[in-house]
Amino acid sequence: MAAKFVLKRNTNGKFHFNLQAANGEIIATSQQYESKTSAENGIESVRVNAPRAALDDRSEEAAPKPKPPAKAPAQA
Repeated sequence: MAAKFVLKRNTNGKFHFNLQAANGEIIATSQQYESKTSAENGIESVRVNAPRAALDDRSEEAAPKPKPPAKAPAQA
């Protein structure tokens, strides 16, 4: 069985899709869309653009340093 797009409607009424591998594992999840048509357009965009997508490998970049916790304002 080949990979497939699974289109779903959320409890908030919005739509999203998952790209599901042949083994059933979800390998990509979309943003939420207001309409089913918009979600279907998103699926089509992935179909058209993904085969030509370049790899932007940033895995060797230094991880961002965590911000120090905010200090509580001084009480008078």
